Amino acid sequence: MLRKAFNLDCHSLSTNIQNKPEFYTAECLYTLNGQTPINFTSDSKTLTARSHDTEINTVKLWNIDAGKLSKTLQILASDFSPSIVNHDNAMLVNIADGDTIQLWNTNEGHLIRCFVDNTSNTILSVALSKDGSYIATANNSIKIWKQDTSKQLVHQLDVKSDDNCIHTYSNIQFSPNCEIIASKVETDFNTFVALWNVKTGELINRVGAGDYINTFAFSPDNKQIITVNQDGTIRFWNLETFQPTFNLLGHKASINCICFSSDNKIIATASQAEIKLWSVASCNLVLTIDNYTDNINSIIFSQDGQLIASSSKDNQIKLWKLIKSHQKNFNYKKMMCDISMIPF
Repeated sequence: MLRKAFNLDCHSLSTNIQNKPEFYTAECLYTLNGQTPINFTSDSKTLTARSHDTEINTVKLWNIDAGKLSKTLQILASDFSPSIVNHDNAMLVNIADGDTIQLWNTNEGHLIRCFVDNTSNTILSVALSKDGSYIATANNSIKIWKQDTSKQLVHQLDVKSDDNCIHTYSNIQFSPNCEIIASKVETDFNTFVALWNVKTGELINRVGAGDYINTFAFSPDNKQIITVNQDGTIRFWNLETFQPTFNLLGHKASINCICFSSDNKIIATASQAEIKLWSVASCNLVLTIDNYTDNINSIIFSQDGQLIASSSKDNQIKLWKLIKSHQKNFNYKKMMCDISMIPF
């Protein structure tokens, strides 16, 4: 169901009624044992995820075509949270021991360099710009570092306020064009998304104040930012005016995560134990996948848009192949669920 908000038309979201609407079905290719964060490499051939089922923390890399584990990286840290494999598939960014950012070469399996955040606060989030130039970390402020050997701290960012509230920053993301960095900001009384200019460090604007935001995502064309809320609302914001344009409604519970397909055609959202896929062109709900036994905490599209991976709190990662259809089939609970288990 779509609710247009603020009496505005959905920009570029009208459907040509002469064309048949596109829907999707999904085939579950594999179920893996692993944990969030999960990531695809840019060639859509490898899926990465973390594991600390044993005494040694590891990052696993799977060859998707072969359905086999291709590489295991051992992370020498008491606690870690691998975040991103960069655009050329050669670098993994990882948080170790709460205050150390590690860069790993995934091809050769060795540590490239480390950045240490000399604060007493645990790093809550890490991001790598798409061009690989910058790394950002978030806790009680946001720090942007040059990724190269200089390891230069470029900016330390925060939101100034007159009420002396403590701000906590998390879920940081660079825009696809690497011009903006955004973060979820929480205080005792409010939650919003703040946006800064990467080059200057200037605070550009903030969106979503009072919406009880869980997370957000940039559109691949850099024109919109989408926030998802605890009441199940998906809200679209124009990145030129920073005004809300419309809402999508369909989830009955708090939304945990959101992602765009790289071609900007599909949005995936997850709430509790179900995933919904939405058409950006028509605002239609095109698929619901609810073949889960626990809450979903991460979803991501492959770069080619043909696959979607999810992780859930029961430490299962599911890899789905998306199949286009012109027939509605929103409930995917019993369809094509011939699942192959691949253990670590």
